[in-house]
Amino acid sequence: MSVLGSGVTGMYDTLVRRLGEVANLFSPDRNPNGLVGVVGAARAGGELLSAPDVSASQRIGDFVVLVAGVNLAVGLFNLLPLFPLDGGHLAVLGFEQARHGVRRLTGYRGPVKRVDLVKLLPAAYAMVAFFVLLSLLILSADIVNPIRFN
Repeated sequence: MSVLGSGVTGMYDTLVRRLGEVANLFSPDRNPNGLVGVVGAARAGGELLSAPDVSASQRIGDFVVLVAGVNLAVGLFNLLPLFPLDGGHLAVLGFEQARHGVRRLTGYRGPVKRVDLVKLLPAAYAMVAFFVLLSLLILSADIVNPIRFN
């Protein structure tokens, strides 16, 4: 039971830290490890490739690692169990299969009952609106108050 409590506490602490980062997007000194958008990632890539005191092979290697990290982050983000993302569709599929398995155990032999995706559309619209607003907020912070690495 203590593991469950520490997990909930860890999730709460992470949520509070992330909300604090959103609140500090426009502060004079942005955290380089905080939230960064497309403009900030492009700026980081430009600074990596234009570093004068690093060899060309090291700059290219660092840039490839940055691109791979962004690619991995986008892929993992896509797997979040939120309906407009692929993870949301997988969650609906998992729910349908689990419900069908329970119904089979209780003697039901009919077809799999599908989830009505039209009923999930308001949640999908809300998530899309949240992502668009967060993207615009981070984009404006990257333009108005860019992260400085040096």
